[in-house]
Formats: sequence, structure tokens, C-alpha cells
Amino acid sequence: MKTKISLSENAVMRLQGGHERFMLEKKAMNLSNESIVYYNMCYKHFAEYVGEDAVCSDINSDTIINYIMYLRERSEITDTSLNTYLRGVRALLDLFRN
Repeated sequence: MKTKISLSENAVMRLQGGHERFMLEKKAMNLSNESIVYYNMCYKHFAEYVGEDAVCSDINSDTIINYIMYLRERSEITDTSLNTYLRGVRALLDLFRN
């Protein structure tokens, strides 16, 4: 069951608040503990890059491209690990798309 989180016209969803809401939904769906740990790990890496106060609606393809470059420069990350992080971040951000 996929749901979208809608906000009033004047509300601003920050990454940290979005993550909390996302995790609440995933726990309500009774995801395994391993899945919860995975989503938290993906969020942690992304939040280190953009900051927990980032406005979700400001995150765009340029943000993601720069995040990919950040991960590649930060460590010798494999393509598989990179795509794993991106998959988790995409799941979070998909909730805020219109």
C-alpha cells in the first residue's frame, strides 16, 4: 500500500520530519528489523550530505547527482552499495512527490 503524505499549502516538510513519518509508516507496515535498519542507514548517509533541515521539496535531480559524487569521493564505494543507498533514499523521497 503506497500512500502520499500531503501537507497544507504553507507547510514545509524537512528531511528529518519526513524520515520520522516514513519510519512510522514502515513500522506500521510491520517491516522486518533488517529493513528498518537499512532505511535508517540510507537516511543517515543522505542526511550527512544534505542536512536534516533540508526542505524535501528542494531536493531535485541535481541534489541526487551531487550526492552520488559525494559518495564516490568520500570512499571507494562500489556501484552496488551506491545503488543500495539510492534505492533507500528514493523510497523516502517518493512519499513527497506530487
